Amino acid sequence: MVSKKKKGRSKAKKAARKVEEEKEKEVAEQQGAQDEATLLEDAIKLAAAEKEALKSEAGDKEGTVAKDAAKQIIAKMCGHGYVASEEGHIIEDFLQTFMSGFKNLAAVSIADAFYEATTTTQDKYPGVWSDISKLKLVVSLFLFNATQHVLEGDIQHGRGFASFACYMEEIILRLQTNAKATFSWKTIELSRADERTLVNI
Repeated sequence: MVSKKKKGRSKAKKAARKVEEEKEKEVAEQQGAQDEATLLEDAIKLAAAEKEALKSEAGDKEGTVAKDAAKQIIAKMCGHGYVASEEGHIIEDFLQTFMSGFKNLAAVSIADAFYEATTTTQDKYPGVWSDISKLKLVVSLFLFNATQHVLEGDIQHGRGFASFACYMEEIILRLQTNAKATFSWKTIELSRADERTLVNI
């Protein structure tokens, strides 16, 4: 038989070991938090240094011209997910027609503006509306434009393109599932979103 003293010592050792393990775990967590804080400080310092470098470049007219040229080259190279197809001119014209129809009634009502944009493009591009793969290209082009405008600091236009993309994604989902047409609040929220929300989508 095991004596009561040995059982008591065994329980005490287990408890002491458990306390020691918890302390080690706590120390490791604190070290991880310190590492994260150090990384964050370094990132803030780097961002501040880059900001200062950009300010000094802004004063240099040649630097500004070079920077604008670099932006244009990057925009052409990086499609932000949009891959132009053989029907790219149709998709781009669809986008312009959609935006034009939307702008006609945007001051009156967002829902009416989306309805106008939809009917305008349905009349002109029935082939796009009946082909989900083409509608996905439209979404891709809207997202490309939203991304490009946000990168350039034009949040207002970025919001518009993001909400158009969301609207078209909802239409694609409805076509795929034969669901009843409803208007999503997400589309309206995106039209008023802040920069952080836009970047997240």
